[in-house]
Amino acid sequence: MMGRSHPLVLVALALGLFALATLHANEPFRYPEAQAGKGALKYLNGVPVLLLEGTPEEIGTQMASLTAKSSTRLLDYPRAYLKANKAEHVWPLLVKTGNAMLPSFPADYRRELEAAVKASGLDHDLVVVGNTMFDIKKIAGCSTLSVEADHSATGGPLLGRNLDFPTLGYLQDYSLVTVCRPNGKHSFASIGFPGLLGCLSGMNDAGLALATLEV
Repeated sequence: MMGRSHPLVLVALALGLFALATLHANEPFRYPEAQAGKGALKYLNGVPVLLLEGTPEEIGTQMASLTAKSSTRLLDYPRAYLKANKAEHVWPLLVKTGNAMLPSFPADYRRELEAAVKASGLDHDLVVVGNTMFDIKKIAGCSTLSVEADHSATGGPLLGRNLDFPTLGYLQDYSLVTVCRPNGKHSFASIGFPGLLGCLSGMNDAGLALATLEV
């Protein structure tokens, strides 16, 4: 027959569990490495890299399968941003305007978005707003520096860009590099967040570099 646990033992156990939970809560966010069809998420030199390949449907499905479950906080960013700025009442307008903009998206991107929504089970309006809210209203500003080849120590042009988005204290933890190889198109690498169509900052395999600026 087991004897009673001493109160001090219970207190020590409770404190140990609390310390373990606190340590876990303070650990920096990391995307889990995984494979999904032709796609994969892995770390290269400590940087999360999302590899996507195939048709728009395959790319959307790969992206959602590899990132959706682990980035629920990121996906709540649009609503959290409105709440932080006491503008929750604007949400229905963003949904209506974003869905009105959706038919103007290139067909391949619409197919990618619909596949991502289907694979993740996410709210369709949330994904649409996440991809349109910064076009509907200027919310942030960005900084870019370009150096022509003649003035570069590398002998080639340089492009540097700072994404001046309000982070709400956590947005930066979810940034990653996406390397995308769409069928029949140029491959490209971009720096941004999963769920965004196109790119915020990127360069394709022909050497064309670009950045989206909220100015």
